[in-house]
Amino acid sequence: MRKQDQLIELIKALTASEKRYFKVFSKTQTSNKTYIALFDELEKQDTYDGKALAKKLKVTPATLADAKEYLQTVLLRSLRLYHEHNSVENTMQVEFMEASLLFKKGLLSYCLSLSNKLMAKAMKYERFTMALNVGRLQALCYSHLRQFDMLKQADERETEILSMLSEYSALIHLRDTLLEPMLTRKGLNEVEDITQNSTFNIPTHKLQSFHARICQGEIGMFYYQYVKPDANKALQYALEQYEEFKRNDFFRSINPSAYYGLLSKLCVRYFGTGQFEQALHYVNQLISETSGKNDGAPTVELKKFNYGGKCIKTTLLSLQGLYAEAAEFARDNYYIKDNLAPNERITFLMDYALSLFHTGQYDECHTQLNVLINDDTPERLDLQLQARLLFIILQIQQKNFSLVPYQTKNLKVWMKKAKANHPGTAELIPWLDKLGKADTKEQMQKTFPSFKSALLTEPLIHISKPLALGKWSI
Repeated sequence: MRKQDQLIELIKALTASEKRYFKVFSKTQTSNKTYIALFDELEKQDTYDGKALAKKLKVTPATLADAKEYLQTVLLRSLRLYHEHNSVENTMQVEFMEASLLFKKGLLSYCLSLSNKLMAKAMKYERFTMALNVGRLQALCYSHLRQFDMLKQADERETEILSMLSEYSALIHLRDTLLEPMLTRKGLNEVEDITQNSTFNIPTHKLQSFHARICQGEIGMFYYQYVKPDANKALQYALEQYEEFKRNDFFRSINPSAYYGLLSKLCVRYFGTGQFEQALHYVNQLISETSGKNDGAPTVELKKFNYGGKCIKTTLLSLQGLYAEAAEFARDNYYIKDNLAPNERITFLMDYALSLFHTGQYDECHTQLNVLINDDTPERLDLQLQARLLFIILQIQQKNFSLVPYQTKNLKVWMKKAKANHPGTAELIPWLDKLGKADTKEQMQKTFPSFKSALLTEPLIHISKPLALGKWSI
């Protein structure tokens, strides 16, 4: 994104209530109100065009540049004030600033009174960095008051907090090493030794914080899904996290994103063990719990998990072979496509296209495969490969036999360039070429049964299953 377009993206991200607050807040500002007129114009734009805006607002480029900088400052300030008390982090930041001001005024006892309450809150919600900052402020107060016994206690508590933070950070860093292999499905062999990590192997009940236990569970769950596939172990780690949330309700209330994320993972884990009813139960629970409104508009967080839940439900329906339901559900919720993360978007489009193919909606399938293939992202190369294979299969289904040789050639070039492959792909491509040459009814009646029989053998079965080629009929 161009730097000059970031302000437009910020304005588009505002909710209706945030915009109203900005307008009210702007009335308290005494500066020239050119920035408000600029705000009104940028609401209508997709890109920032300085020359056109200066002409529209009848100002010089220099004045426009100043108005733009001031608009950004006022917007961020109004957002900060609007959200000042709607999260524990924001509340603690305000309380810490107030305690720091008391210290600077020399009101040390008053500062300690506020900071003691803040320390209790920071430890309750495991905001360790805030706790360290509060602890340092308290230590300064004790040193100024010559309360050396209390200063010693503050130092000991800081050591304990550092230990908890170190443990949690070690697990966070370990989880981060899984992120790229998990999303790209590359380099999975390079992270096989993660479970040998000493911090990961600390018994769950001995970890010092809720967040450390949740993070350890995420690592185990991802490891046994992607690195050393074991559906039952992955599910067990997910269920242990769910129990943690049930035991710690207030963590769910202050950080619902972790809870919503866990619901989505439970859907996948249950499906991985063949427990489809449980999987749909949790995905429906996720969609339901994130369908709430905030002042007439869904929050960014609710949208993210609501859309993600709908993506997962499309996948669950497709994987169960409920293609008619999957196609209808995806069509009704197609608006989520551009708001999904890249890996989710690719998954949603592929499941939608596959459901369209297996319900005979070939023209729409063609459209969705084009959208997917033209999606410029390096993620989910496995699904991008399947999409290109399905595109060739679609040409055969629609009897566009002359296109098949070109499509298989393009596929091989793309596979080499993207370094993408899937067991059975190399064996499937020659069969697609054969089917592409069977351009008469008699030839197809001879070739297609042989192809269907071959799908049941190794290694073709590995690529046949995700595309449900066993259900394909001509």
